Amino acid sequence: MGIFLFILGAAVSAVVTYFIIWLAVRNAIIDARKEDNLSENVRQRKIIKQAIVEAFEEMEKKKNEN
Repeated sequence: MGIFLFILGAAVSAVVTYFIIWLAVRNAIIDARKEDNLSENVRQRKIIKQAIVEAFEEMEKKKNEN
């Protein structure tokens, strides 16, 4: 009976350890995806801001020419 409980305890411990590792890896993957999305959003915002600045500069040039 004692050996059965020992094996059962080891099995439960292995399953719990596997679950904890799986959860950590899953959270790391989710965080990496969020970070990729954030960096992509920042890059897109910089491009949009640059386009807006260039458009205003063009408007100023045309306004000064007239």
